[in-house]
Amino acid sequence: MKELIKIRDVSVKYDVSARTLRYYEDMGLITSTRS
Repeated sequence: MKELIKIRDVSVKYDVSARTLRYYEDMGLITSTRS
């Protein structure tokens, strides 16, 4: 089972906004699992 990381934790760790991460997801650059 993969470890799930909250978008907030990723945004802090990589110094990008949650909005940017969602944009990357929309562009197909990253994938997410919704709970």
